[in-house]
Amino acid sequence: MNISGSSYRPIAVDFLTQSYRIVGRVMVAHTGLLGVMNDSNNSVVDVTDAHLARLHVPNKLADRYETARLVKAQVVAVCVNRREDLGPPGYSSYSPTTAYPVHLTTADFEIDGYLEWIGRFDATAMIGKGTGDFVPIYRASISSILIPSLQIETNAMLLNRRTVDLIALTSEQKSIEL
Repeated sequence: MNISGSSYRPIAVDFLTQSYRIVGRVMVAHTGLLGVMNDSNNSVVDVTDAHLARLHVPNKLADRYETARLVKAQVVAVCVNRREDLGPPGYSSYSPTTAYPVHLTTADFEIDGYLEWIGRFDATAMIGKGTGDFVPIYRASISSILIPSLQIETNAMLLNRRTVDLIALTSEQKSIEL
C-alpha cells in the first residue's frame, strides 16, 4: 500500500485471531477500514506499533513490533472506537437500513451487536453473498468462549463472515427452562 499521499490516516485497531489479540494502528484511505479489509488485491494488512497478547493470557504483553503483517483470512474480528473509522456512510452501510440485534458465534468467540440491513433480514445473504469477507457490526461486544476474562465492548467492528458458525436474531431468543 502506498501511504505517502496525504489521503491516508492512521486509526487505532484491535484485531482478534483464534490465538492472539493484536492492538495497533492501520493506515486507511477514504474507504476506511472496510476498504482495507475487503481489498481483494491484498491478503495481508499492515499493523504498526503492534502489541501482541496471547488469548489465554489477554492482559500480558507477549510481543511488540514496529510493523506486524496479519493474514486477513485468519482475522476473526477487528474492533475500532469510532463508527466513522469503518468507512463513510454508504460504504460501510446502505441507506435506509434497519438495525437488527444479532448474536453470532465463531469457533472461539461470541458476538452480540447490531447488523444494519436493507429490508427484511436474510442470514443466508449476509453469510454467503457479497464480495467482501468483512461485515460491520455496531455497538458490539465480543467475548472469548474459553477465556471469559477476554471481553471487548466496541462501537464498531468488522467481523469475518467466513468464520461465523451461527447467527441468530436476539429478538427470536427463547428462555431456557431448567
